[in-house]
Amino acid sequence: MQDAELTSKTMDKQKEKMREKFQESVQQGKMTQEDSDKALESMNPSGMMFKVFAFGGSVVGPFIILLLLSVFYLIALKIMKGQFDFTNILNVVGLAMLIGSIGSLIAVVISVLKGNMVTIGPSLLFSEESVGQKIYTLLTKIDLFSIWFYAVIAIGLSKVGRVSIVKSSAVVFGLWIVYILVSSFVF
Repeated sequence: MQDAELTSKTMDKQKEKMREKFQESVQQGKMTQEDSDKALESMNPSGMMFKVFAFGGSVVGPFIILLLLSVFYLIALKIMKGQFDFTNILNVVGLAMLIGSIGSLIAVVISVLKGNMVTIGPSLLFSEESVGQKIYTLLTKIDLFSIWFYAVIAIGLSKVGRVSIVKSSAVVFGLWIVYILVSSFVF
């Protein structure tokens, strides 16, 4: 957030995508050119609204992710007829999130050093220009810490839900694969 170069590069990419979407809306008559220009001007990383959403998301986001993942896994364990308490699922997911936090910290350090947002995985070896935006987005979601994170969740759910590791791994990694495919190619 405080690295101007990194924030600027990230915002420039997002502004370009938004500019394209706004131009489509202008051409379709859903929005005026003036509204499009105002919306693009409001995307300012030094602006107050940006900082509120960034810091607020950093504080509230992990709790929302914790609850959503726990509810998904609760439903999955119910389907698999596991025997568990919801607090145990929260513990498994919450403790596994520490792995994600460590990965995020390392990724931030590498991102600052490289001057570009990266993750610890195949995206380090490629650039967005060399493989295309959608493939690069997919590569950023497949990182070592995510694999470790979901493996720990699969093992933890197997233990707290008293289900086989194969079943819990299939559910955990299946949901993750669906998420990365949908978020990489649909949105």
